[in-house]
Parts: sequence; C-alpha cells; structure tokens
Amino acid sequence: MIISVHNTKGGVGTATLLPHLAHLATEAGHKVYRTTDSVRLPETIDSDLILIDGIRDDLPACVLVIPITCRMAEEHAHELADNFRGPVIYLPNMGHRLTSIPPHLPVIVAQTIPYSHAIAYAADQARLVWDAPDGRTKTSPAPSRSAPPCSTSYASRTRNP
Repeated sequence: MIISVHNTKGGVGTATLLPHLAHLATEAGHKVYRTTDSVRLPETIDSDLILIDGIRDDLPACVLVIPITCRMAEEHAHELADNFRGPVIYLPNMGHRLTSIPPHLPVIVAQTIPYSHAIAYAADQARLVWDAPDGRTKTSPAPSRSAPPCSTSYASRTRNP
C-alpha cells in the first residue's frame, strides 16, 4: 500500500506526521519505506507500506492523508481531494474545526492530531507525540461518508506556487 501525506499549504505538519506514522506501522508489523516527492527511488522497494511526504507521479498513492491546521489549509485540502482518485483522509489538528466538506468528495475525517506544543515537547524528549503529555487526541465526529476502494490511477494535479 502507498500512502501520501500532503497539503499544498506549507507548515501543516507532514514532515512531523510521517515518522510517527512509520513508527506506528512498524510497531504493527509492517515493513515501511519512507520517501519524499523529490528523492530518487531505488530500483526495488522491499516493503509492504510506502509513506510519501508529498505526491509523486511515478508512485501513485492508494490513500491521500491531508493534515489541516487552518482555514487556508482546509481550502487547499479541498482542491487536493477533488483531484485525487481514491480515499482521502482529512486530519485536522485539535485547534481547527472543519468548516465544510464538499459533498461530492470521498473524504473521511480522522482523529485529530495534537497541538504543536505537544509535538514540540515530544521532539525535545525524543518521544512519540502520542506518548507525551497532552498528546492524546480526542476523536472527531464519525466519518461523514465512506471512501471508495483503493485505486492506483489518479488525475494529474498541479502544485500551487
């Protein structure tokens, strides 16, 4: 399975979220390969889960995870979700309540991610954020609609400058 974590709005926490996801997946028994949208890939990747920081045309994702921290990040999320052909997971942080989800998008709203001060504390302590004080998350409302099955084909997308 290939999972992309991306939002065209910078500073939403994709670089922080990826190592946490990789650690949790490894603990669950998955062999994980992490990469970015700009690193050259090896000829073969021996893993059952690939996590990408960004979106790659040469490695189509099955699932897109979009961190959302503010209104602008939410607007960018809607644009990304509209161009992705597969399940999309919105991941708001505890400080942002989603204002809307376009009804035509196959979006699942996941648990919220911790506040940035919990992430900073965890980094200082060399701990995972979910193990740090104030890092446990509250659950967002139940998903509003189900996502379609994983598909490796997706529409071309453009990045905002």
